[in-house]
Amino acid sequence: MVKTNEDRQRYYGIILDETMRLSRLIDDMLELSKLQSRTLAFKTYPFDLNKLLSSVEVRFRPIMKEAGIKFSVQFNSGKLPTVTGNPDRVEQILVILLDNAKKYTPSGKSITISSDYIEAEKKVYISVADTGQGIHEYDIEHIFDRFFKADRARGKKGSGLGLSIAKELLTYMGETITVTSKYEEGATFTFTLTKAEAADVWE
Repeated sequence: MVKTNEDRQRYYGIILDETMRLSRLIDDMLELSKLQSRTLAFKTYPFDLNKLLSSVEVRFRPIMKEAGIKFSVQFNSGKLPTVTGNPDRVEQILVILLDNAKKYTPSGKSITISSDYIEAEKKVYISVADTGQGIHEYDIEHIFDRFFKADRARGKKGSGLGLSIAKELLTYMGETITVTSKYEEGATFTFTLTKAEAADVWE
C-alpha cells in the first residue's frame, strides 16, 4: 500500500512516535503504581532549593523562549532556607508542572515560578503560575486524578498521569500540592517543602 519512500518514512515516523508515547505511558503507570503501593523508595535529606530552582530556570529558559512564553523565577522572600526532600524528585515535580503549564499557555503569555518562605510554619511554598487558558471549575477537583485531562476536547498530548505522579511524590515526602485557577486567565499550582532542622546540605 505504501509505494513511495517519502510515505514510508512518514509512516515510520508515526510508528516511532506512537511507540515512544506508549513506552512513556507504561513508565508513568509503573511509577505511579509503585508510589501508591509504597514500593518505590527514595531518600529524603537536606538540600539547597535555591540552587535547584536556578538550575531549572537555566534549563527551561530557552524552551520557553522558543515557544514565545515569558518565563521567570522569583524569590519573593529572598534566599530560601535548606529544605528536606529529594532534590531529584522535586526537580521532577517542577518539570511536570512546567511542562503542563507550557502545554496550556500560548505564545505571548507567561509562566512564573515563585517561592515564599513562612517562618511560622517552617514551610517553603513553591508556585508554578501561568496566564494560559486556565481550568474549568468543574474540572479542577479532578485535576490530580489518573488519566484526567482538563482539555480533553482539544486532544492535548500526554498520558494524563503527570499531575498524579507529582501529587504522589509530594505525599511520599509528607508535603502537599494545591491548585487555583480562573478559566481563560490561568492556573497556579503550589506545593510545600519543609525547612530542614539542620542547615547543612547533604551532597
